[in-house]
Amino acid sequence: MRKMDEITRQNVINILQNQYHMRPQGGGQRYKYGVCPACGSRELWAFANDPWTIQCDRESNCGYKQSTRDLHPEAFATVTERALKQESTDPKIIAKTYLQEERGLNITLIGEFEQATAFNHKSKESSATVRFSLPNGGYWERVIEDIGIPKALFSKDCPYKGYGWTSPKFDPKAEEIWVVEGIFDALALQQNGINAISAMTCHNFPGKTLGEIYQDNPFATVVIALDSNSAGRLGTRKMVKLAEDIGFKVKAALTNSGDDWNDKHIAKRLTGDDLRNYRYYGSLEIAKTPSKKAMIMWARNGSGQGFWLEHGHKTYWCDINMEAQRRAESELTEEKLLATGAGDVTELKEEELDEIREQAFTKSGSVFPIATCLIDFLYAEKSIITDETQYYVKISNHRGNTTGTFNGRHIKSASDFGARIIDTLPGANFDGSPKQLGRIYDDKTLEIETVNTVDYVGYCPEAKAYIYPTFAVKDGQVHLKNHEDYYTFGNFSIKSTLNVARFSPELEYKNEWTEDFLSAYGPQGLIVLTYYFGSLFAVQIREKYKSFPFLEFTGEAGAGKTSVLDFCWLLMGRENYEGINPATSTRVARMRTLRQFSNMPTVYLEGQGDDKDSKQGQAVWLTEAKQLFNGISPRATGVMNAGNETSDEPFYGSLLVSQNRKIYGEAAVLSRFIYLHMTRDHHTSEGRHASQRLNSLGMEDVSGFLMHAITHEKEVLAHHAKVYERYHDEIMNLEGIKTVRIADNNATLLAMLDALCTLLKISNEFRNRTRDYIFKIAQEREKDLDQDPDEVMEFWHLYEFLEESTQAKVNHSADQALIAVNLNEIVEIARNRGSNIGDVSLLRKLLPHSKRYEFVDNKNVHSIHNKKAVRCYVFKRESGK
Repeated sequence: MRKMDEITRQNVINILQNQYHMRPQGGGQRYKYGVCPACGSRELWAFANDPWTIQCDRESNCGYKQSTRDLHPEAFATVTERALKQESTDPKIIAKTYLQEERGLNITLIGEFEQATAFNHKSKESSATVRFSLPNGGYWERVIEDIGIPKALFSKDCPYKGYGWTSPKFDPKAEEIWVVEGIFDALALQQNGINAISAMTCHNFPGKTLGEIYQDNPFATVVIALDSNSAGRLGTRKMVKLAEDIGFKVKAALTNSGDDWNDKHIAKRLTGDDLRNYRYYGSLEIAKTPSKKAMIMWARNGSGQGFWLEHGHKTYWCDINMEAQRRAESELTEEKLLATGAGDVTELKEEELDEIREQAFTKSGSVFPIATCLIDFLYAEKSIITDETQYYVKISNHRGNTTGTFNGRHIKSASDFGARIIDTLPGANFDGSPKQLGRIYDDKTLEIETVNTVDYVGYCPEAKAYIYPTFAVKDGQVHLKNHEDYYTFGNFSIKSTLNVARFSPELEYKNEWTEDFLSAYGPQGLIVLTYYFGSLFAVQIREKYKSFPFLEFTGEAGAGKTSVLDFCWLLMGRENYEGINPATSTRVARMRTLRQFSNMPTVYLEGQGDDKDSKQGQAVWLTEAKQLFNGISPRATGVMNAGNETSDEPFYGSLLVSQNRKIYGEAAVLSRFIYLHMTRDHHTSEGRHASQRLNSLGMEDVSGFLMHAITHEKEVLAHHAKVYERYHDEIMNLEGIKTVRIADNNATLLAMLDALCTLLKISNEFRNRTRDYIFKIAQEREKDLDQDPDEVMEFWHLYEFLEESTQAKVNHSADQALIAVNLNEIVEIARNRGSNIGDVSLLRKLLPHSKRYEFVDNKNVHSIHNKKAVRCYVFKRESGK
């Protein structure tokens, strides 16, 4: 989303507050609780930084959403447009309009300024500027319109260092002189009766200007009043020392907010009470010792209770003995009256009263460190899955800062809290009492924001948004994290707590690979890519159609199966990753892998090798997969509490199985998989060169595909809904198709193929070739459900040959309705007679799924041939399908 310029933003915010009665929330990140024009509820909201739209969040789905530009075009009129409407011949009309309307200044009190022009030579745009001459030569100017260059500009080689700018109304002999950053800040204060010098930047101490003032006015008080950001606060402390070195008595003032002095002038927040607050914030900033800072805080708040404070990189606690304080203040006042000869307290100077209060506080107050760090509770994290809450805390000391999570146990126990801090930041510690920790917690979490969390990466149904480590996408718009590491969509804040290695998709989309991909891997490669692409919308599709297909991907040696998977992972932003082997992974590891990503494939590699965890030839992971097809969790876990609750998280991803041979299993499993076998038929010389070019691309070249795909979520899902039923009917009408689930699966694949080809601008000719190939593999999958694998068919051919043609005694069953065969015996007979029975270990897994003869059991049978017990595979003699 394009950044809204500040002037327009302020215009829109004024409308949100005055017309819709919105109020700032979440630390000023949003404006909420406005009156909806459609339904009248107070659920209207907008982003504070870029209020391009207003929308209603009413639970009954009011659905009101409008562009602020369309509703209030007057707020988006530029200064130049408004100025030129006045039909004035004044050559400074744009600058004057800007100063009056946007800066709220009385131009008759400003003095000399010029209207000039600034250029963006790259875009060929230009803007009027308001320009001020500087005291030592050169000029400073403010660019009025947004033309893609810095807003504030100095003339080339401008010699302003050490000097400050002053307005014509500035009085160098005033009792108090403020030093601020911007020229507009100085003008704003000057028009509120405060003498001010503009330092131009927080790094430029106007020492030469102040030195000249000191010569004639050495008793003036200088107030350093820079901006309240980190650079301004650092500059404040430095300038206080430099002004003291000149000889001035020095104080400080801070707005303690994102507003500067010109903003406060516009908001009419420069009253006497306001200024007392700003001076208080400034005095806290420049307090030289913890005791001095504690005294300032106590003098303002006047409480007899203990309180915490921060100074330097440590946290302190202050205890006050109120009786001792009153006694000490009374004694010190009497001493001061005697020493000065004053009749009563009213005759003492303010500085003398401050001295009395400070000495009395020193005698009665105790200030001591309780932590070698600063502790900031940034926000509360509440898990969407478990409903548990913990706190995201920033810990800072002289070495730097870091963040960590703290739970309720840490906060209720001072010792546990201290141990957690030690683990979070080296050199940091907390030695305070439970009472002191409780006060810090209460004060710092009074209006703390709650941020929802998920323990996976990808699509979050509750937020209806894609949540990734470095960006999020909602309703086709890309959002970046705020400075506190989470995303906000209206009233909903969210972050992922999962740290994923080797996953860093780019935000810049480059489509310089599509032609080479199609040339290198043909329709088969495009089908794999379509599955990855479709997986980005798996949750939404399951929500409507109750299932999302799996993909079974096999291939000839050298066909390019691994290369296709590797490249598809690069498109998803995952580098040096192919998948996991489910047969060598524990069940817990499989479940955690399946839950790491939402709307993205989990790839199982060679899962039907020597699976020691299999039963009757069926791999455990394959049985688990049946529930995943419908988004059902294959494993419930107990919640760690005193109740009987369980956690049964849904499956939000998709499943791709890549191995060298077909999956073997029951029809209920196989029908959940689209089957694709990659051959070398597509190999050409041109394709080989294309593959080499693809191999030279890195993740930074292609992973923008992920962002590009999900920003088109609305269009993709709309197309799926439009064509799904038509494709479903077309597949069911194909010769041999009887299984509805096969039509379900391939209809989704075909719909996603259409959407992908549109997104990547793939030709209709190539799309139709791939479409026909999908029809072909749908029919082949149906055949797989109706017949045994080749290995089983060969086995039964051999059995029947041995039983009927050679009169070999291989059926041990006395029951004429059953067949009982000992596999080792058949292997030996077959070899003795020169027959090849194939892979015996594979047969042991395939035979329990036999369709020619229905499997009964694997058990000991009393042989009719030798009257002994023989271990046999037992089948019904009546033929199956």
